[in-house]
Amino acid sequence: MISDGLGFLSSSLRLPVIRQRVAQNDWQQVLGLNQSIASLFQPVGQSIGVFILAVTHDYALAALVNAGTFFLAALILLLGRRAIHIAPIPVPPARRGEKGPGLWRKMSNILGQSSGVSIIRLLTAVVIVNVVGASVDAVINLYILDPGRATGLSFGLAILIVNVLFVAGTVMGSTLKVRFLDRQSFKTVMVGTIGVMVLLYLNFLWVQSYWMVIILMFAIAFGLGNMNPKLYAQVISLADQNIVGTIFGTVSSPVTIAAPLGSIGIVLIYNAISPSAAYWVSIIILLIGTGVLLLGKHQRPVAKA
Repeated sequence: MISDGLGFLSSSLRLPVIRQRVAQNDWQQVLGLNQSIASLFQPVGQSIGVFILAVTHDYALAALVNAGTFFLAALILLLGRRAIHIAPIPVPPARRGEKGPGLWRKMSNILGQSSGVSIIRLLTAVVIVNVVGASVDAVINLYILDPGRATGLSFGLAILIVNVLFVAGTVMGSTLKVRFLDRQSFKTVMVGTIGVMVLLYLNFLWVQSYWMVIILMFAIAFGLGNMNPKLYAQVISLADQNIVGTIFGTVSSPVTIAAPLGSIGIVLIYNAISPSAAYWVSIIILLIGTGVLLLGKHQRPVAKA
């Protein structure tokens, strides 16, 4: 818990550093690179941990190796601390009788301009979409395990191909400059990504093609890889340095909350009722998320952040 909490904190602290140390035109690509590195090395780290346990059967050794990587990362940060040091920006004291906009109004203003929707609609859509997104891996595993849907590949190889292409899609979406996507708003990219997720579940229902699963998962990963850096680059261009981390935490926290809801709820429906029921529930949830994003008026800025 302490490690995860510090991890979330460090993620929020990166944004002010990027804002001061990186040219504005490169913000989205740097944020995407940061995201893609995490996506790329997470399965590598998991594989190393599984290998150590398989060879030694020693959980203490695996924990020591994990702790050693944290120590090495801390040492690198300590040696290069001058490169990431930023000068704190003093907050001017409020004049007597003068009330500035509160934190919630500032965040509403900034996220409204960055995403094209109000903060309530944005957070609601993020929760709804991640309820489904958190269950995709488990649903794909169950789908491939079904004896009636032979892929012609072993289960391990079939899952490996999906995961490799998902990571590749995330890295490419995060780092490549695609002129068409760069011209689109965050809301447009998010709605498009949700649309591809709907196609994935329609494939589960009717087409039932493993190769379509691979293609659609790559497209979903590419959209997600492009979407998050786009939003955060826009946020750090509008927000004061002292609230950038707070805004990042406000958006990422619902993702953490929604993940267990999807991974437990939809998988339970899959096993307890039927796969088709789980697919339809997922589609309905995704369509609700799309409606939340598209319906309603765009929130105009209420105060200068």
